[in-house]
Amino acid sequence: MEKVDLIIRGGEVWTPGGFVETDIAIHQGKVAAMGRPPAFPEANQVIDASGKVVIPGLVDTHTHHREPGFTSRTKKTS
Repeated sequence: MEKVDLIIRGGEVWTPGGFVETDIAIHQGKVAAMGRPPAFPEANQVIDASGKVVIPGLVDTHTHHREPGFTSRTKKTS
């Protein structure tokens, strides 16, 4: 495999089978591979995720919409 853009190393990665300690290679904005060295590509950037939970593709959809309702909860500035 060619050199990838980013490797996220050593995190607990969520997979359909549960959490797995593995590395994730990302190339051109997409997950290109999951695995462990030595059979893993080199990267332009490496993030150490040791002790962290990594959930690829998760988008936090929690938002606060104050309009058209609950406008009284917005912070007033004078």
